[in-house]
Amino acid sequence: MSVQVGIGILTANARQGGLGGNRANFARLIRAAANAKQDCFVYAIEPDGQVSVYRRDHQQRTFVRTEAALPSVLYNRIPTRRLEHSQAVKERMNTFRTEGVVITNPRFLQKDEVLDLWQQSSALCTFVPTAAPLTYPLQVASFLDEHRTVYVKPVDGMAGLGIMQLRQGDDGVVMRLQRPGRAPKGRRMTRAQAVRFVWGKAAGTRYVLQAGADVAKYDGRRFDFRLLAHAHEDEQMHITGYGIRVGPVGGVTTHVPNGGQVLAPDTVLQHVFGTRANQVRDHVLEVATMAANRVAALPGVWSECSLDIGVTRDGRACLFEANAKPMKFDEPAIERAAKRQVVARLLGLGQ
Repeated sequence: MSVQVGIGILTANARQGGLGGNRANFARLIRAAANAKQDCFVYAIEPDGQVSVYRRDHQQRTFVRTEAALPSVLYNRIPTRRLEHSQAVKERMNTFRTEGVVITNPRFLQKDEVLDLWQQSSALCTFVPTAAPLTYPLQVASFLDEHRTVYVKPVDGMAGLGIMQLRQGDDGVVMRLQRPGRAPKGRRMTRAQAVRFVWGKAAGTRYVLQAGADVAKYDGRRFDFRLLAHAHEDEQMHITGYGIRVGPVGGVTTHVPNGGQVLAPDTVLQHVFGTRANQVRDHVLEVATMAANRVAALPGVWSECSLDIGVTRDGRACLFEANAKPMKFDEPAIERAAKRQVVARLLGLGQ
């Protein structure tokens, strides 16, 4: 394919001719590009390594095949790690780069690499709860001895699914496993049973252990900040927007699909921290900006990331996770601002 100045969305198809990825997300970005008077097409890598091009038919609210040259900038929204690691996708992405195409947000992030990245930073390490890759069974017991509450997270997990929470008590361990669409029930077991359960789940999958932090709670429920950061003309990440997600009673995560609730940040922070609410908010935003820029220093070209950040009872930020391919933000104004900033970034990269 010939290359011309412009922007596009990159995805990959798991089956020949079936457009993969979040089409609603594609449509929102294409609409933002149109508002900037810029055409934007979707470029899908097929299982055979060929590239199909799609345009958005706004009247029919669907995507249709079309012909278009390869743009100078591609925004990577390949939907799964499996597809991203497939031979066809890797070879085609290498070809794109050889042809001079910029691919921004070149890959998914993994939980262990992000935590390690933050732990290596003198400015951020104090905000990262103790974490380590899970490599042997008794490591689970050691973490429980030291921290009493431990989270066991799949390295390539999404939306909080598969996370295990272990709470060490005087009469054993309470284990909660996050499954899709509901708050998990606690399951009581001995510590030896908990170790065997976790190690059995870890077979064939990489996990990271993370110490539970002494987080503040809103009406007895844990909460955290969900933030979006985008690169600007100064090549630095800046916070585009943020919200607060409050988890269900007894919940492992605060994700809305798993029973979490979107609440106004001011409401939560005033309730929890009173006169210190603005100070806590500003502190979290400062830490989030540093954390996002640390992610953006990874090899490749980065344009955005989302961050999950908790707050301890004394008002300190807790860095939990970062995501290189954030999905729709629940607050419409933040979602619109995010799409505008992505388009601005893509256009800037193409200059």
